[in-house]
Formats: sequence, structure tokens, C-alpha cells
Amino acid sequence: MSTKGIKTKVKDVSLEDFVQYVKNKEGPLCTKAVEEGKLGIVEIIRDVKENVVADLTVLSGVVKAAAEIRARLEMALAKEVPCFYLGMKDRPGLNIPASVALLKLSGDGEGKKGTRATLFEATTFDPSLEKPDGSKFRLPSMGKVTLKLKENVKYDTFEIVQLVSFEPVPTDKMASLLAGVINDPRKFTEDDKYKSIVLLGNIRSIFPINILGKNEEDVWKVTGEHPLMVSNQLEENPVATPVFKIGLEPIHGITVRVNVDQRKFTEPIIDVADMMDCIKTAVRTIKAPKDQAIAVGEIMASRDVLVVGSITKVTSTKTGAMYMEVSAYSVLDAPQKMDWFAVDTSGESVKELEKKEPEKKAPKKTPPKEKPPEESAAAGKPVTKFEEVKEAIVEYCDKLKMKPSQLTVEMVKEQICPSAKEGTIETALDEINNP
Repeated sequence: MSTKGIKTKVKDVSLEDFVQYVKNKEGPLCTKAVEEGKLGIVEIIRDVKENVVADLTVLSGVVKAAAEIRARLEMALAKEVPCFYLGMKDRPGLNIPASVALLKLSGDGEGKKGTRATLFEATTFDPSLEKPDGSKFRLPSMGKVTLKLKENVKYDTFEIVQLVSFEPVPTDKMASLLAGVINDPRKFTEDDKYKSIVLLGNIRSIFPINILGKNEEDVWKVTGEHPLMVSNQLEENPVATPVFKIGLEPIHGITVRVNVDQRKFTEPIIDVADMMDCIKTAVRTIKAPKDQAIAVGEIMASRDVLVVGSITKVTSTKTGAMYMEVSAYSVLDAPQKMDWFAVDTSGESVKELEKKEPEKKAPKKTPPKEKPPEESAAAGKPVTKFEEVKEAIVEYCDKLKMKPSQLTVEMVKEQICPSAKEGTIETALDEINNP
């Protein structure tokens, strides 16, 4: 392209010449658009010439035309995937795309015998997804979606190109579907960090999430605790979103904590009866984050929940005790009964429940639930003093027939003495294990 041609306005050159300019500059792109995308590049370039870049120079017009061809090629090559939307999350301070949790059913059809379920993630830089008409739409809840996805081979993930359709699905139906793909935390190791996971758990307690900041030595340290509601960072109309940690009852002996982390532009899906009302009331009426968490935890304790998230930590001690942390996309009430989908014991396939009358069985006698060790050790008062902490740990181990050496500081903090300082717990464990 000559210097004279570069400075000429697009409106002053013929369509034929402008097309040739684009082909000369972006030959491989144009070839791929025709051969792989089956696109008519002349029509695309005509549209750009007449409606977008008429008053620009040819140089700028070629750049614009190439960008439009590239965008339409990306759309043409994207794969249309019907699946279920389970939530979206991002982190403040990081210039990375939001992660989107999706569930794909394949086989004989949705909910039918032989259907296979695959939990996977996709990414998007804009939480408001583009629709076919060019408008933006923010997914309000879990539901059935059809997405156009582009595979990102470099990062082994999928990028969302377009939202083709969205249909909300009632929470109880989604819970029944997720109950068919629950994971066993025993099958995960330290190598499974960032993998998607669905867990069924029972709430033991609620904690605030720590605020991290760098000190004068440029070292990250805990500088405080978040209240249970924190605004996200949307430039217009920021939304207060829940930020807290759930301590679950041990699952197959594994300590599991679920972090509902602070968001950048997204919102977590929390659909547990009364939970959001309790959190909002606690934030409005109680100042200290720790006391807010205690108030919410007292009401939410013993609630069965389903968690959709990604693994952020899996650790094990020398004694074999395991600890897992999960960053949550969504938390919802576990179904009372699974009347839509069921799962085989492998946890990999989803099958339709056979419509049979359930057998009537005599009700089982449930033994009275024992009080937690910290209650009996300190008569219902917070266990904070050194001797009280030691006593609570020993009593807990006696009840569960386990050795104190099997406990970690995190396990004691979560399950036995949530009010005690970690330094006190560490000293107590050391003294118990090394009398």
C-alpha cells in the first residue's frame, strides 16, 4: 500500500480497492475466514466501509475491517454448547477473567438413562454476556443456558463468546441435579488445586474472612476481618455481596472450609433459606465481623447444603488428617428428596429415578446428639483460656476415639475452640502431645 493510499479517506476509494487493501494486509485472516468460517469477506468489508469507517483513512479502515472479520470468524468457529449455569466468580485486584461454573449433560438426553454429567469451567472478561442481538445480559440465577464457547488451548479452558439462550431453573430442581454429581473429597489431592467440585455438607459454623495487606517489609499479613457483606467494584451501582467462610462438619473425616470470597464485578449465588436475611440483619445490627459470623452461625448450624466451587487448597498432616478449602460459586439448600435426577455410586453418571413407591420402613431411633466438646468443657462459654483449650481438645479426642496428634491447629480452631487464638491452640497441642 502506497503512502498516498494510506492517507486517502475510505470513502474516496472503491470497494474493490478497499477489499484489496484488506487482503494485502490480512491475507491469512481473510483466507481462514473464507475456508474455515465460510464467511463472505466482501460483504463484511462493504458493511464496515459504508457504516463504520467512511471518514477514516484507509490505514485505520483496514484495521477496523480486519477486527470485524476476526470477531465474526471467532463467532463462526465457536461451538454452541447447551449446559447448566452454576455461578460466576472473580477476585478484586486481579486483571484476570471471571470463572464460570457449568454442567454439561450428554448421552441419551437430559435426565434420561445413560446421561453423562461433566462439570467444567469457562471464562469471560465481562460478566454481562453478549446476546445474538448485540445486547448484554447478566445471568441472574442458576439455569439452563446455551453458550457459544471458544477453546483456549494455551490455558486449557473455554472462553464464552456469546450467550445464545437462558432459561431459569427452580432451585429445588437444580439442587436435585447437583445431588447427582456430588464429589467425594477423599479422591482429591494437592495436585487437584483449581478443579471444580460439588460437595454435600452440613454447616458447623460461620467465620469472617481475613483482610490481607502488606506490611513495611512487603510481606502479606492479616490486617483485619471483612464484615459479612462487602460491595463489589462495579463502577456504576456497586452491589453489596456476602463475604464469609463456612466450616462444614468433617466429610469422611476431612475438614472442609468453604470461602465465599469478595467479588470484583460478580455476585455469588446464595440460595439457603434465611441465610441472606440473617447475614443482612447481622451486618446491620452487629459491629464486629466475628460477632456477625457467630450470630449467623447459630441459626445456620446443622443445615445441609450443596456447594459448587473450585479447590484452592488440599493439605494433609503426617498423621493422615486432611484439610480442604473450596472457593464457592454457589451455596444452596440440599434437596430433601431427589425426585429429578439420581446418581450411581461412581459419581459420574446421572440417571432418571425409577418411579416406584418407596418401601415403608420403621423409623429409626436417633440417639440424642452430643454437645460439642467446647460446651461441656466450659459450660457453654467461649473456650479461650489455655487450660480450657487443653481440656476441650482432650475431651473431643476421647469422645471420637482419636489421638490429639491427629489434630491440626486449623481443625481445633474450626471444630473445637473457634474463640481461641491460634497461638494458644498450637501451644496446647504441643503440651498435650509432648507431656
